[in-house]
Order: sequence, then C-alpha cells, then structure tokens
Amino acid sequence: MAFDLATDKEKWRSLTAADQGYSPPTIIEAGGKRQLMLLRPDAVTSVDPANGEEYWSVPYEGTNGQIIMSPVVSGDYMFVGGYNNQNLLLKRSANEPGAEIVWGNKSKHGSSPIMVQPFVVGDAMFGCGLSGNMTAVALLNGERLWETADPIGGKPVECGTAFIVKQSDRFWLFNE
Repeated sequence: MAFDLATDKEKWRSLTAADQGYSPPTIIEAGGKRQLMLLRPDAVTSVDPANGEEYWSVPYEGTNGQIIMSPVVSGDYMFVGGYNNQNLLLKRSANEPGAEIVWGNKSKHGSSPIMVQPFVVGDAMFGCGLSGNMTAVALLNGERLWETADPIGGKPVECGTAFIVKQSDRFWLFNE
C-alpha cells in the first residue's frame, strides 16, 4: 500500500500473502527501472513504486510463515534468506525488470539468516544464520567457505546472532 504524503490518501494497494512478512520494502535500481522489492513468505516480488504494478515475482517459501531480513544486493545479484535453510540467490536482469534463480535451498549451502543482514565483501557473503554460527559463503554458488561460533560466544546457539557493522576499513560484530 502506498500513500500520498501531502494528502494521506491511498495511492495504490498491491499483493497479498497468507502469512505475515516482516521484511522492510526496499527500493533498487535494476533493469533500467526503479523497483520496490517486497519479500513475502511466498515470493520475492518487484513492483513499480509509482503504481504498485508487478514487474516480476519468483516463488519463495518462507517457513514459519515469515521472512524478516531485507534483500542483500550486490551487483546484479540479490540474496534473500530465512528459517530452515530457505535461501535464494537471484540474478537481476540488466535490460528490463526481471530475475532468475541462480541457486536456492541447497543443504549445507548458503546462509539461513533470520533477523540479521548478511554483508557482502567482494564475492563472499558473511552472516549468522539459524545454526547460530557465523558463515562465509561464496555468493555465486552458495558454497560455505568457513563457519564459526566465535562471534556468539564460542558455541552454536540456535538463532544466535551477531550484527555486522562496517566502519571505514573494519567490521564490528555486536552479539546478543
């Protein structure tokens, strides 16, 4: 749903999902268009922010009926993930709004972030997932490069979290 800021009147309403999603809508520029990305428990969808019309949609199964993280965008790629190793890497079209699945939901691949944004540096993605471990993942194929529980106290804790904040040339990790 979008509102006119000057009048508070509804401008458009788009899409529904059976379950609640918590992911904040995210604006991206891709395929020559400004797109509003909506992560829902049943799909990753792009709509035109001016009128709510759907550009494209890719099925996604957010187990537990939810998806919380914002999409992570790196170059032409966009990663989304959630509970129970439900993760997906999309390659966005360069010439028009659209996306294709590169990989997703591979056992012992990718990351399963619940509430914390992974961080991409070069070709690797770093973040904490459902296992309670921090992982480094090769973005383009989802292969896990390494895994450690050190940032959350040295032993895995289900849904353990470390927030990653970049400051200049270093990264800070804040845990629960």
